[in-house]
Amino acid sequence: MNFHIQYQGRTVPLNQGETVLEALERTGIDVPSSCRAGACQTCMMRATEGSVPHAAQAGLKETLKKSGHFLSCICRPAQNLVCEPAHTADFRGPVTIQEIRPLGPDVVLVQLSRPPNFDFNPGQFVTLRRADAVSRSYSIASQRAALDTLDIHVRRVPQGQLSGWFHQEARPGDELWLEGPKGDCFYYPGNPEEPLLLIGTGTGMAPLFAVALDACQQGHTGPISIYHGALSADRFYLVEELQELTRAFPQISYVRCVLKGPAESGIQVGELKDIVLSGLTDPKQKRVYLCGDPGLVRILKKQIFLAGVSMNRLHADPFVGTGA
Repeated sequence: MNFHIQYQGRTVPLNQGETVLEALERTGIDVPSSCRAGACQTCMMRATEGSVPHAAQAGLKETLKKSGHFLSCICRPAQNLVCEPAHTADFRGPVTIQEIRPLGPDVVLVQLSRPPNFDFNPGQFVTLRRADAVSRSYSIASQRAALDTLDIHVRRVPQGQLSGWFHQEARPGDELWLEGPKGDCFYYPGNPEEPLLLIGTGTGMAPLFAVALDACQQGHTGPISIYHGALSADRFYLVEELQELTRAFPQISYVRCVLKGPAESGIQVGELKDIVLSGLTDPKQKRVYLCGDPGLVRILKKQIFLAGVSMNRLHADPFVGTGA
């Protein structure tokens, strides 16, 4: 007996032995995917009706399993299934720019009006869309206590349509369409002594700073190691804020890494991935967060997994780019 899938308003028949991903692609539906083997979790979806095989949830956190999430590349349903993208937003609606101010040579803070009852975990992301349909995803840099506003950090990217607009043309009062929050790159309470490893480049440091501060405010006592990578020392930002965080919370260590340039106090020179892996101890005990350059995130995610960190303890930005 053949079954069918309902996905975003379309009904797709399943051929014998076919995965959900294969069926959707066969009928022209584009689904993000990468490894196609259940490792990277790029193709994750959520079942809203019907049950998915346990094998299709291999490596997922218990919270995701209970909420019906599954990996479409290895899911061969034994019944009809209604599903949706994994990161379906809780809120969709307009927001207004409140303020734009520089944080560094090529980074600005964009403060947005926070919709009423908009709840999020620090480190999650939102998708913003301009009136001409240009859209990009940005991590939330705020804490929950900021009741009226949401902050994002935008690095100017060459030929970046939205980042260039934020840096040159956008003004307070301009309106955008927001969807969110999305993503699982946030602090998980319940094990305050577990070691956290946070690794980021560029504006990927915004969600990592938010995660580290949120962890400490929730009483996390275990070590929190933050690695901040850049091509050269002049590309760092949030340095003073991160250093202040280490002074306020002794369990936090902060290491800056540059690919080139002379070694300076508090800065290591070399490949970020090599520096991180050389200091990786007790990998099975760590929870790891990766944000920033998508190529580096992919490489580090694979190598840290191979070093012994389980996939369900690896959290990474699920979107490509950091502000194009």
